[in-house]
Amino acid sequence: MKLDPEVRSELLKMARDCLILSLVMALGFLIFGKLNAAAVYGLLIGYALAVGNFFFLSLGVTRALDTGDEAAAKRVMLLSRTVRTVVMLAVMGVCIWVWTQSERIHWLPVAAAAFYPRIIIGVRGMLAWYLHRKDPAPEGSAPYPEEDEDEEAKEDEFEKFVGRFSKGPVPGEEQDKASGKDNETNGQ
Repeated sequence: MKLDPEVRSELLKMARDCLILSLVMALGFLIFGKLNAAAVYGLLIGYALAVGNFFFLSLGVTRALDTGDEAAAKRVMLLSRTVRTVVMLAVMGVCIWVWTQSERIHWLPVAAAAFYPRIIIGVRGMLAWYLHRKDPAPEGSAPYPEEDEDEEAKEDEFEKFVGRFSKGPVPGEEQDKASGKDNETNGQ
């Protein structure tokens, strides 16, 4: 399966950021005098686990979008999440077992790496929020440029953005158009 260029770009950014977090953890092991072969093995396995988890998450989302059916997409995402969770727990379990038996793989970097993507996404969100607040809109303009646009322009922009990720129609959209219902007036 070929990845979308944007997905590939995000995957490379996540791999880079996970490497940075792994190096920070290695620095922590070094500062506390615990950097040894077991810690390095744990760092390598943890890095591979974090990046692999994000890669398979990306594949799962891409496959779910390719289905074109909401129910099938939910099944694909549930299966993806279940398999990724089982694999991560199995790898962590094996590393903990090896640590208790022979101390050849340190379990801490492996367990911590499971949280790397969440940490990275949270930091990126906070950084984007901070940069947005630091660079206010010029005087005389709306604080958010999208407030000046009308609703149709927003919907067209959204459809163009989503269109890059899906190959088929939006699930449920056909029924709404066929019945003459307007999504905005249904619930309001």
